[in-house]
Amino acid sequence: MYFRYLESARIAYAERINRYQYQQDTGIGPILAATSCNFIKPLRYPDAISVGCRTVYLTEVEIRQEHAIYSQRLKRLAATGTATIVAYDYRQLRRSAFPRPLLDRILELEAGLQLRTK
Repeated sequence: MYFRYLESARIAYAERINRYQYQQDTGIGPILAATSCNFIKPLRYPDAISVGCRTVYLTEVEIRQEHAIYSQRLKRLAATGTATIVAYDYRQLRRSAFPRPLLDRILELEAGLQLRTK
């Protein structure tokens, strides 16, 4: 379930940057290359959680994100995670570069983040 929570946060982030429109227009979008989760505390019902996602590293071809799951019941982190996402051309079926408007949207959202040349 923890990985589903992290995935839900990534999907909400993708919606916020309008990733689906860019993928529809260009055929290029993100694909998950790797993910991890550090389990800190077990979640138990009943509980309410908050799940966060932020981009911490950005190049023309790769995004690295950090995630956190916070338990309202425990009043502390229950888990942290990471994701590596790469650009993929779904029409050509190969790796690609992200469309510049998508990169710009991430940079607008993430104060202080810079586009790296790798």
